[in-house]
Amino acid sequence: MKLRDNTAGWLLCAAMAASAQVPQLTLRQAIDRALGQNPQAAMARADSEAAAAGARQARTQLLPQLNFTEDISRGDDPVYVFGERLRERQFT
Repeated sequence: MKLRDNTAGWLLCAAMAASAQVPQLTLRQAIDRALGQNPQAAMARADSEAAAAGARQARTQLLPQLNFTEDISRGDDPVYVFGERLRERQFT
């Protein structure tokens, strides 16, 4: 009988020690903590961000595009100079 009373006391002490060490959480805090530490949730967020980036990249094809080229040439041949001026529409 004495062993039984001693066991109950140890169980009571263990329960009190365990309840003192565990912080009290609200349901929202527990959910946030569980989702923050869940690797599957992190993978789902990464997949979602990758899909959003792909959608943004696909929409860039709809934007106007500007292409620019520049050529420099030099010559003293009168036909060449006339052709360049004609192409540039720079006659004075």
